[in-house]
Amino acid sequence: MAIRLTDAEQHVLVALVECGGQRRKMAEQLNMKRPTVGAHMTSLFRKTASKNSVQLLRWALTEAQRGTIDRPRRIVMLKWVGQGTSCRHRLSSEQTG
Repeated sequence: MAIRLTDAEQHVLVALVECGGQRRKMAEQLNMKRPTVGAHMTSLFRKTASKNSVQLLRWALTEAQRGTIDRPRRIVMLKWVGQGTSCRHRLSSEQTG
């Protein structure tokens, strides 16, 4: 059974990888407040039975490859930060592509 992630949770999961896991940076790029990012992270931890960000990332990559999350392409295509484009740019590019 697929775990259903909200759009906001998916965006936060993508930002977790692309923004290096820094909640302040994630919040800025997603145009959210830090407590909102934290709330989505808490929800992701609960839904995935993850205890920290590393476990959450491991879960996301594993489940995306298995095809058991709603939009696996968004997670499988994630790359670590450092390629010169902002999180916001990557999210909007991904939504249109």
